[in-house]
Amino acid sequence: MVFEHDSPRTFLKAVLLERIQKNPRYSLRGMAKQVGLSPSSLSDVLKGKKRLSVLSASRVAEKLGLRAREREYLILLVQLDKAAPQESREMFLRRLRQLNPKRPVHDVSLDSFRAISEWFHLPMLELSRIEGFDLEPRTISRALGISIPEAEAGLDRLIRLGHLIKNPDGTWQKSLNHWVASSRDPHEALRKFYRQMLDRASESLEAVRPTERVTGSETFPMDSSLIEEARELSEEFFSRLVELSARSSKRDTVFHAALHLFPVTRRTQ
Repeated sequence: MVFEHDSPRTFLKAVLLERIQKNPRYSLRGMAKQVGLSPSSLSDVLKGKKRLSVLSASRVAEKLGLRAREREYLILLVQLDKAAPQESREMFLRRLRQLNPKRPVHDVSLDSFRAISEWFHLPMLELSRIEGFDLEPRTISRALGISIPEAEAGLDRLIRLGHLIKNPDGTWQKSLNHWVASSRDPHEALRKFYRQMLDRASESLEAVRPTERVTGSETFPMDSSLIEEARELSEEFFSRLVELSARSSKRDTVFHAALHLFPVTRRTQ
């Protein structure tokens, strides 16, 4: 896991986020106790207010059960974080690449994968377009019903990938008005995203009043060779929804629309 990161802070955030997702009762305080740091020290490291020392990084690596190469990688990230002279930085970068030659430092391909597969990233982007919304972890947490560590990690990732840009007046905006992730082949990132959004849709049946949502379905027989034409109709539908959003005089809520057209019968011949 540590090889996926280019700073100690993002690695520790990812560890905390993964454990919270597995056990919602897990907390920053629990992780601090496990790795031998005070809760305030760990919090400062995660917020970028404080840097890990080499000694602390070695202790953290041991407590997390990192293997020798992983431990060295984490310590090198700490040293790189502290290194000022360019010569020293180049030395640490060379060793990091030797330890993990398949993934150059600063490659954000995995972050891009996560931005697709974790459901809350896209709604987080759209919150930047809600009038008067203060885009910071605590308000994001309340708005999306996610934990503060999840909100912090998601916000950091979107900023680092360049999907969110800070304006001179302190507000945030999306770098692109509209972007699409699609694949004609099975793709685990997209499958994960859609599974999570289907879970949100299922929850909305109980939590959201019918007057505040649109729900409906149709079941019908059709020539399977017309699936491409059906795909074109769905793209037209989504385009018209985007136009409807653009005509909104006031944006006060983030919505998610999904259309699923799939065979429920198996071919017999």
